Amino acid sequence: MPQIHEPGNKDNDTKILPVDSDVQEMVNTPPVDPDGFTKEEEDFLRMIMMMISDNRINPLTPSTLINQVIYEQASQEAKGKADLTSISFCARIRDMQNLYEFSGGEALYVKPTYQIKNLVMDLKYRKEQFENKYGDMFLI
Repeated sequence: MPQIHEPGNKDNDTKILPVDSDVQEMVNTPPVDPDGFTKEEEDFLRMIMMMISDNRINPLTPSTLINQVIYEQASQEAKGKADLTSISFCARIRDMQNLYEFSGGEALYVKPTYQIKNLVMDLKYRKEQFENKYGDMFLI
């Protein structure tokens, strides 16, 4: 015999209450890393942002990250891996660019968030790992 379900208790259903503006501001503010960037991390981020603003690289075009002189001399395996890696790097650079713009640009260098710091460290590490194996393949 099928069970008959009673409708929910509409009088006591969970109600969404307004959120206090101070609480909302706190939730919308990304946490800042008190240690900040190392000199090397900050220089790496500044270089990337400068290359974007100078149109030397385009985070929407992976081939702009590749050092064409080295790429042309590389093996087919290295070229293929560079192509795939440049797509991944562009995604990270776009995330960094978005956080940079969201955080007020230059203010990000003074008070970096954990998120931007992680992106910078990850991109830098992955670039170094790739280039240790295949050579100085990227312009960043």
